[in-house]
Amino acid sequence: GPSVALPGGTSGASDMGTALAVATTILNLVAGNLGTTVELSGYTGKISKFKEIEELVDEMNAGKIGALLIDDVNPVYALPAKTGFDLALNKVDFSVSLSSHPDETAAVVDLVLPTADVFEDWGDEEPSAGYWLLRQPAALPMYGAPSIGDLLLRLRSTEASSQTWHEYLMNRWKREIYPQTRLQEISFKSVESPSTTPEESEPSPADEEGGFLTWWHDCLAKGYFKSPLGAQRFQGVVVAASVDSLAQPSAASFAHKGDFYLLGFPHHFVSDGRFANAPWAWEVPDPMTGLVWDTWVLLHPDAAADLGVGDNDLVSIKSKRGTLKLPVKVYPHIHREAVAVPFGGGHIANGRYSSFTGQRLIDLL
Repeated sequence: GPSVALPGGTSGASDMGTALAVATTILNLVAGNLGTTVELSGYTGKISKFKEIEELVDEMNAGKIGALLIDDVNPVYALPAKTGFDLALNKVDFSVSLSSHPDETAAVVDLVLPTADVFEDWGDEEPSAGYWLLRQPAALPMYGAPSIGDLLLRLRSTEASSQTWHEYLMNRWKREIYPQTRLQEISFKSVESPSTTPEESEPSPADEEGGFLTWWHDCLAKGYFKSPLGAQRFQGVVVAASVDSLAQPSAASFAHKGDFYLLGFPHHFVSDGRFANAPWAWEVPDPMTGLVWDTWVLLHPDAAADLGVGDNDLVSIKSKRGTLKLPVKVYPHIHREAVAVPFGGGHIANGRYSSFTGQRLIDLL
């Protein structure tokens, strides 16, 4: 039957992450999964690197950033202290946090401007080439919060600034995405009746507008549009010239007893901390451990026996960056030479339910 191999999320955040992803792709290739359970249509979004954050901090420190808009992210909490983002923020002339709730970044910027939630706003996304997702509001914005799209359009000095975000989005789909359906229709017509001229295949403006509105409403009902040209936009990926060319993992070499690989993973409900202000996210038991309202460390039974510790015992997790004291959860489904700690805890300005709940793993990285 169908199969699929996945490289994992946090397991790719290591020096062997690329080799792991390539090896997984090769496994899918030899298993015949490409084109069935696995598509290489190509992610179209921007993939940012940590170096870009470091470059931004350098520009902030140099006084090159006059105004900084921070859209629904919390870099003061999420970034390691070594980046110095919080200190660099003091050298920006004007900083704005577009956040709907208090957090560590909102506490230190010049202006907090809540914007409409994703359930209150229009939006779209192209997660893979030719596959467009369309989002429409499911509720009215509370307290008159503006759309981030409307806010950015107002800051522009072009004619587009007179449009609403809804109108801008609709016009962009009409201009850039809807013509792809016409190309498919023309292609089919040219096969069926080669004598048809381009002029004969062109619809009138009224028909064109009516056709677009019908198509637009259909996309709204479905929530997506899959372009017939998506396959033509495929960009192949060179997997590897040889498996031997991949970096080979080296065996663990620890200097002291009690040395482990540290693996950070998103909390099942709190995630990386973005949902930490929701009490239910802490209250619902973790499905693998049953733990609530805390940050813990997972330890293999053999490792726990060697160290003489058990469930709920406090241990110190040390790195070159700092130390955390965490309760142990003995867990058989972890590597003997690894410890795992969830992200998401240790907020100090994120509301009553998350402030000082758990501990901040990023301090060790």
